[in-house]
Amino acid sequence: MQPAHVVRLAVRDTGIGIDEAVLPRIFEPFFTTKPTGEGTGLGLTMVYNIMQNHHGAIVVESTPGLGSVFNLYFPAATGATPAPVHRPAAPAALQPFGRERRILLVDDDEAVRSVGERMLHRLGFIPTVLSTPTEAEVIFRESSADFCTVISDLTMPGMTGLEMARRFFGLRPDIPLILASGHLDNRTQTEARESGVHHFINKPFDLGELAMKIRTALDEAG
Repeated sequence: MQPAHVVRLAVRDTGIGIDEAVLPRIFEPFFTTKPTGEGTGLGLTMVYNIMQNHHGAIVVESTPGLGSVFNLYFPAATGATPAPVHRPAAPAALQPFGRERRILLVDDDEAVRSVGERMLHRLGFIPTVLSTPTEAEVIFRESSADFCTVISDLTMPGMTGLEMARRFFGLRPDIPLILASGHLDNRTQTEARESGVHHFINKPFDLGELAMKIRTALDEAG
């Protein structure tokens, strides 16, 4: 790191620790030591990406049997803190535009579902939030015409978001679908586009990004 001053946030646990052979790989996308179906291997990748976006760094120390500590280093602000200013009204992009239309949100991560649901309500939509593609397929088969957009995680147990998208397109070819992931590489996006998915969003996303993606998807769908 280049800054002379940093802020350190340390997160410590007293769990089983991380094996020395595994430690160098913990930030690799899709690497996980959990059994199949119990982990995506993207959690620490998302942490790494967040720290990169903030020009920060992570130092991990772990002793098997004694736990781990993650030291997150952020560049510290320099100079005087600016005086508070009156915040202007939310930009037009963040004004509610959902008009109580229904959106289907599918993600196996409880935190993503909770935050996503609040964001969609904030934008004026009525979200139907589900944790598995199997549940989503049942609902979509029964009422596909009720949804204006579908937002789906890419990696989920039992069925990927891309596999689910293909099934949805078989039921309703014109449904706008936004694929979300913490690691969207070119290969994945190319495969998705060949299947009919044209809209993507990186996780974690904020309200502005979500609003922009939904607007674009709806506009292109007409």
